[in-house]
Amino acid sequence: MPASSGRRSLLAFGTETAAPSAEELPAWLESVWPGGADWFGMIEYELTGYFFRAERSVIVDHSTGGLEIRGEPGWHELVEAAVADLVVEEPQSITPVLTDLCVRDSRAEYLSKVAAAKEEIRRGNSYEVCLTTAVCGTLHGDAMSAYRRLRSANRAPFTQLLILPEADGGTVEVLSTSPERFLSVAPDGTMRSEPIKGTRPGAPP
Repeated sequence: MPASSGRRSLLAFGTETAAPSAEELPAWLESVWPGGADWFGMIEYELTGYFFRAERSVIVDHSTGGLEIRGEPGWHELVEAAVADLVVEEPQSITPVLTDLCVRDSRAEYLSKVAAAKEEIRRGNSYEVCLTTAVCGTLHGDAMSAYRRLRSANRAPFTQLLILPEADGGTVEVLSTSPERFLSVAPDGTMRSEPIKGTRPGAPP
């Protein structure tokens, strides 16, 4: 997506997908860059990627109220008609959508990983370790309802709902809300990262 100084929302649809492995990911990213602006998806911590090419999309710039519409003939008119008839509704109250929660790592396992991370820092192999774990559970309801509840509870600047088709006919559904920008790359190659931890204002040049 092109750079913007304000908050934006994206609605995109596509059928062409890609799921490069950790070994394939660098070459795949090179193959779609710099013309990969229409690819959207995610990269997991294990560096497995899930992407789709947006054949139709709508981008809302909340700072200006403007719309950027991309797609085949007829898509623009369909979107403009839908926006003209749009009725904004507050999300309905939803019962908890996750039950039977479990954590991937036990307390002992997690503390062992913390100790290992500290040792790597002590040896000089890393200056910062983002040590995470995973929580699993059973989802009751659809992904959109869960996303609306998540977004209502945590209005972070970077949120997304991805529904990615898989080869077996199923889907991978990703709900994300984050206060930090991992990385953005402008068309001229300028990179920008906005993490919220492990950083402090730099010294004057």
